[in-house]
Amino acid sequence: MKSAKLCSVAAAFAAAFLVFSCASTGGSGGGGFAGGWNFDDPAKGTDRWGLARSEFYQYTGDIAISQDSETFGDGKLRIDLDFSAPENQKDWCEPKLVIDLPRSINIGGFGSLAYDFYFDPSARNQGNFQTKIFTNTSAPIDANGGIPSSGEELENGFTHVEVVIPFKPTKGFITDLRLSIVGSGTDYVGPVFIDNIRFLPIE
Repeated sequence: MKSAKLCSVAAAFAAAFLVFSCASTGGSGGGGFAGGWNFDDPAKGTDRWGLARSEFYQYTGDIAISQDSETFGDGKLRIDLDFSAPENQKDWCEPKLVIDLPRSINIGGFGSLAYDFYFDPSARNQGNFQTKIFTNTSAPIDANGGIPSSGEELENGFTHVEVVIPFKPTKGFITDLRLSIVGSGTDYVGPVFIDNIRFLPIE
């Protein structure tokens, strides 16, 4: 009897510890976590990622966001963009993606955010892409980065590059994340794809 009670207490403690750990790191359910977002599950759709339309900067073109499992044979986040109008071909034309996290993420120990980016070179005649990340929570992240203009050329005509955005390490938790795909003098019209959004540890 005593042994059974001890086992029950141990099990309860383990369960409580697991709940605390998941709450502290963001867990592993919908909405991603510090390990990343991979968009492989069509049932999760965009996994809580959406468009921060009210925060767009100098972007007035059409835009749509969706989960796509067909173009590459596995799940990716698809963003349909249109920089064709002259007012969208400025040096910094910034549509933003946003996720409001269902659980806070502890970003202590991380020093950059990375993701895989796919674009169609034939969908533009000029310019390139840049990127930005930031948060509106008490543990601030605010950093810009470049997106390579060339990379791995795929059979379906798209180019794959890895994007890494270093940011100033900070301690604390975030409850939202903004990710911008910035047009820099580009006339790109068509879809781009994002996959494997993840935080990387400080090197």
